Amino acid sequence: MLLTQSRCWGFHYLVSTLLFLTQTVGQPSGVVAYVTMNRFNIELDLKPKQSCLDELAAGINQHSESFVEKAGFQPIALFARDKLGCMQGGIYGRINWSWLSVSLLWVSSDSRGSGLGSALLERLESEAAALGCAKSHVDTFSFQAQEFYIANGYETFAELPDYPDGHSRIYLKKSLWIAPN
Repeated sequence: MLLTQSRCWGFHYLVSTLLFLTQTVGQPSGVVAYVTMNRFNIELDLKPKQSCLDELAAGINQHSESFVEKAGFQPIALFARDKLGCMQGGIYGRINWSWLSVSLLWVSSDSRGSGLGSALLERLESEAAALGCAKSHVDTFSFQAQEFYIANGYETFAELPDYPDGHSRIYLKKSLWIAPN
Protein backbone atom coordinates (compact mmCIF):
# COMPACT_ATOMS: atom_id res chain seq x y z
CA MET A 1 0.00 0.00 0.00
CA LEU A 2 1.47 3.33 -1.02
CA LEU A 3 1.02 6.60 0.83
CA THR A 4 -1.04 8.55 -1.70
CA GLN A 5 -1.52 11.99 -0.20
CA SER A 6 1.31 13.59 1.72
CA ARG A 7 2.22 17.25 2.05
CA CYS A 8 5.80 16.29 2.79
CA TRP A 9 7.35 15.09 -0.47
CA GLY A 10 10.54 13.81 1.17
CA PHE A 11 8.63 11.66 3.63
CA HIS A 12 6.37 10.40 0.83
CA TYR A 13 9.37 9.48 -1.31
CA LEU A 14 11.10 7.68 1.56
CA VAL A 15 7.98 5.71 2.53
CA SER A 16 7.08 4.83 -1.07
CA THR A 17 10.66 3.72 -1.79
CA LEU A 18 10.71 1.51 1.31
CA LEU A 19 7.31 0.07 0.42
CA PHE A 20 8.47 -0.54 -3.13
CA LEU A 21 11.52 -2.43 -1.91
CA THR A 22 9.48 -4.57 0.49
CA GLN A 23 6.67 -5.24 -1.97
CA THR A 24 8.93 -6.32 -4.79
CA VAL A 25 10.14 -9.18 -2.59
CA GLY A 26 6.63 -10.47 -1.86
CA GLN A 27 4.45 -8.91 -4.54
CA PRO A 28 0.69 -9.11 -3.96
CA SER A 29 -1.26 -11.51 -6.14
CA GLY A 30 -1.92 -9.96 -9.54
CA VAL A 31 0.82 -7.32 -9.37
CA VAL A 32 3.31 -8.29 -12.03
CA ALA A 33 5.52 -5.23 -12.42
CA TYR A 34 6.56 -2.01 -10.73
CA VAL A 35 8.04 1.07 -12.33
CA THR A 36 9.49 3.82 -10.16
CA MET A 37 9.53 7.37 -11.45
CA ASN A 38 10.52 10.08 -9.00
CA ARG A 39 7.61 10.33 -6.54
CA PHE A 40 5.50 7.51 -7.93
CA ASN A 41 5.54 3.76 -8.14
CA ILE A 42 3.42 2.54 -11.03
CA GLU A 43 2.28 -1.06 -10.68
CA LEU A 44 0.77 -3.32 -13.29
CA ASP A 45 -1.93 -5.40 -11.63
CA LEU A 46 -3.64 -8.08 -13.70
CA LYS A 47 -5.96 -8.97 -10.80
CA PRO A 48 -6.84 -5.61 -9.23
CA LYS A 49 -8.64 -5.61 -5.90
CA GLN A 50 -12.15 -4.16 -5.85
CA SER A 51 -11.01 -1.61 -3.26
CA CYS A 52 -8.43 -0.24 -5.74
CA LEU A 53 -11.06 0.00 -8.49
CA ASP A 54 -13.42 1.75 -6.07
CA GLU A 55 -10.69 4.25 -5.18
CA LEU A 56 -10.07 4.90 -8.88
CA ALA A 57 -13.79 5.46 -9.53
CA ALA A 58 -14.07 7.77 -6.52
CA GLY A 59 -11.18 9.85 -7.85
CA ILE A 60 -12.71 10.31 -11.30
CA ASN A 61 -16.12 11.05 -9.76
CA GLN A 62 -14.60 13.72 -7.51
CA HIS A 63 -12.89 15.32 -10.52
CA SER A 64 -16.07 15.14 -12.65
CA GLU A 65 -18.25 16.76 -9.99
CA SER A 66 -16.52 20.09 -10.63
CA PHE A 67 -17.91 20.00 -14.19
CA VAL A 68 -21.30 18.29 -13.76
CA GLU A 69 -23.98 18.41 -11.08
CA LYS A 70 -23.57 14.87 -9.76
CA ALA A 71 -21.21 11.93 -9.93
CA GLY A 72 -21.65 9.38 -12.67
CA PHE A 73 -20.92 5.68 -12.88
CA GLN A 74 -23.71 4.34 -10.65
CA PRO A 75 -23.89 0.55 -11.10
CA ILE A 76 -27.20 -1.08 -11.99
CA ALA A 77 -27.88 -4.78 -12.55
CA LEU A 78 -30.62 -7.38 -12.94
CA PHE A 79 -30.28 -11.13 -12.47
CA ALA A 80 -32.66 -13.85 -13.70
CA ARG A 81 -32.75 -17.08 -11.73
CA ASP A 82 -34.69 -20.27 -12.27
CA LYS A 83 -36.84 -21.91 -9.58
CA LEU A 84 -33.75 -23.63 -8.14
CA GLY A 85 -31.96 -20.30 -7.78
CA CYS A 86 -29.50 -20.92 -10.62
CA MET A 87 -28.64 -17.85 -12.65
CA GLN A 88 -30.01 -18.08 -16.18
CA GLY A 89 -29.09 -14.59 -17.26
CA GLY A 90 -28.25 -11.11 -16.18
CA ILE A 91 -27.46 -7.63 -17.29
CA TYR A 92 -25.08 -5.09 -15.78
CA GLY A 93 -24.43 -1.48 -16.61
CA ARG A 94 -23.70 1.92 -15.19
CA ILE A 95 -25.72 5.08 -15.10
CA ASN A 96 -23.49 7.87 -16.35
CA TRP A 97 -25.50 11.04 -15.77
CA SER A 98 -28.36 10.85 -18.32
CA TRP A 99 -26.94 7.79 -20.10
CA LEU A 100 -27.27 4.10 -19.41
CA SER A 101 -24.07 2.31 -20.38
CA VAL A 102 -24.78 -1.42 -20.81
CA SER A 103 -21.62 -3.37 -19.95
CA LEU A 104 -22.66 -7.02 -19.85
CA LEU A 105 -25.69 -9.00 -20.98
CA TRP A 106 -25.64 -12.77 -20.72
CA VAL A 107 -28.27 -15.47 -21.13
CA SER A 108 -27.49 -19.15 -20.51
CA SER A 109 -27.49 -21.37 -23.58
CA ASP A 110 -30.57 -23.21 -22.23
CA SER A 111 -32.50 -19.94 -21.99
CA ARG A 112 -31.50 -18.35 -25.30
CA GLY A 113 -34.42 -17.76 -27.63
CA SER A 114 -36.87 -17.53 -24.71
CA GLY A 115 -37.08 -13.72 -24.75
CA LEU A 116 -35.09 -13.43 -21.52
CA GLY A 117 -32.39 -11.24 -23.08
CA SER A 118 -34.92 -8.75 -24.42
CA ALA A 119 -36.81 -8.79 -21.12
CA LEU A 120 -33.62 -8.05 -19.17
CA LEU A 121 -32.61 -5.25 -21.54
CA GLU A 122 -36.08 -3.69 -21.53
CA ARG A 123 -36.32 -3.82 -17.73
CA LEU A 124 -32.84 -2.31 -17.29
CA GLU A 125 -33.72 0.50 -19.70
CA SER A 126 -36.97 1.13 -17.84
CA GLU A 127 -35.24 1.24 -14.45
CA ALA A 128 -32.54 3.54 -15.85
CA ALA A 129 -35.14 5.85 -17.37
CA ALA A 130 -36.91 6.04 -14.00
CA LEU A 131 -33.54 7.11 -12.54
CA GLY A 132 -33.20 9.92 -15.10
CA CYS A 133 -31.53 8.31 -18.12
CA ALA A 134 -32.64 9.60 -21.51
CA LYS A 135 -30.29 7.51 -23.65
CA SER A 136 -28.50 4.17 -23.67
CA HIS A 137 -25.38 2.85 -25.36
CA VAL A 138 -23.73 -0.53 -25.67
CA ASP A 139 -20.90 -2.11 -27.58
CA THR A 140 -20.71 -5.64 -28.91
CA PHE A 141 -18.74 -7.62 -31.44
CA SER A 142 -19.73 -8.41 -35.01
CA PHE A 143 -19.88 -12.11 -34.06
CA GLN A 144 -22.06 -11.47 -30.99
CA ALA A 145 -25.26 -9.48 -30.59
CA GLN A 146 -25.43 -6.57 -33.03
CA GLU A 147 -28.69 -7.83 -34.58
CA PHE A 148 -30.16 -8.42 -31.11
CA TYR A 149 -29.57 -4.80 -30.11
CA ILE A 150 -30.89 -3.48 -33.44
CA ALA A 151 -34.04 -5.60 -32.98
CA ASN A 152 -34.39 -3.94 -29.56
CA GLY A 153 -34.32 -0.41 -30.99
CA TYR A 154 -30.61 0.41 -30.99
CA GLU A 155 -28.82 1.99 -33.93
CA THR A 156 -25.18 1.55 -34.89
CA PHE A 157 -23.14 4.74 -34.64
CA ALA A 158 -19.57 3.48 -34.87
CA GLU A 159 -17.52 0.45 -35.83
CA LEU A 160 -13.94 -0.37 -34.91
CA PRO A 161 -12.64 -2.82 -37.55
CA ASP A 162 -10.24 -5.67 -36.80
CA TYR A 163 -11.22 -5.83 -33.13
CA PRO A 164 -10.37 -8.73 -32.90
CA ASP A 165 -8.70 -9.49 -36.23
CA GLY A 166 -11.27 -10.32 -38.88
CA HIS A 167 -14.15 -8.94 -36.79
CA SER A 168 -15.39 -5.56 -35.59
CA ARG A 169 -16.39 -3.94 -32.35
CA ILE A 170 -19.78 -2.31 -32.87
CA TYR A 171 -21.10 0.69 -30.91
CA LEU A 172 -24.85 1.24 -30.66
CA LYS A 173 -27.14 3.80 -29.03
CA LYS A 174 -30.82 4.28 -28.28
CA SER A 175 -33.09 7.00 -26.95
CA LEU A 176 -35.05 5.87 -23.91
CA TRP A 177 -38.57 6.99 -23.25
CA ILE A 178 -41.43 6.03 -21.01
CA ALA A 179 -44.92 5.97 -22.46
CA PRO A 180 -47.18 8.55 -20.77
CA ASN A 181 -49.87 7.15 -18.43
